[in-house]
Amino acid sequence: MIYSFWSGYKKTHKVKRLLDYASSMGMETIDLHTSGHAPMEIIQNVIDTCRPKKIIPVHTEGAELFRSKFTNSIIAKDGEAIIL
Repeated sequence: MIYSFWSGYKKTHKVKRLLDYASSMGMETIDLHTSGHAPMEIIQNVIDTCRPKKIIPVHTEGAELFRSKFTNSIIAKDGEAIIL
């Protein structure tokens, strides 16, 4: 799992819970802080390089673009839980 938020968020209950869960499921967490918004070309490059099993776009107004470009995308409605 790539963690690209500010490292200070890791101290919050919700983020700590997510990272602990990912670890318990055997996922390695890689810190890769990003700044600002990435253009689709950069996102495509990251996806091509990492070859993730699933893509879950978060904090975006263009989630449907992911569905149209990447067949392994999971799009959740606001407030919807995703079971991994």
